[in-house]
Amino acid sequence: MQYLTFGPFLAQAAAGAVIACTAAAAVAAPAIARRDGAAAVRTASRVLLVIGVLFILELTLRGTTSDTGSLNLVPTQGVAESIKTTDLRNGLENLFGNILLFTPLGFLAVLALRRSLVLIVGLGAALSLLIETAQFVLGDRWSDIDDVLLNTTGTLLGALAATAAVAAARRRAARRSPDRMNSRS
Repeated sequence: MQYLTFGPFLAQAAAGAVIACTAAAAVAAPAIARRDGAAAVRTASRVLLVIGVLFILELTLRGTTSDTGSLNLVPTQGVAESIKTTDLRNGLENLFGNILLFTPLGFLAVLALRRSLVLIVGLGAALSLLIETAQFVLGDRWSDIDDVLLNTTGTLLGALAATAAVAAARRRAARRSPDRMNSRS
């Protein structure tokens, strides 16, 4: 994600988010109509997860960022060099952009796949490694171990946030269950 200009990117991302949410709501509509909230969330999350993965692949594999390409296998070296040699803004965009890019993926994967945190984070790391390998093979991209580490961190943060949200929803539902039973008696 080096040298990505965030102004046009944010406008495209916002438009894409609206389209993705509309598609997810349309696919989840039958579950919503049945008032099956869990099925609606799971269905919408699956749609958004697929769209999110496609978005990440398109963003990271389209175009070029370098005339010759580059490979960095030394952890933290790429981020440190980016901050030192380009400018602080580009370095911070690279750092936080790589984390934020995969955060929704971790969040949605927990909701859509209902698998362990370790598996979700492993899938995020595997996707990032696949992307970095493809960038290296293409020859005109930056391939950086820092991107894999930062993307994996983003997946972890998103998965932790979803895990916390699911736990909070379950606690709330458990507190409401006795109230609903008492009101029906």
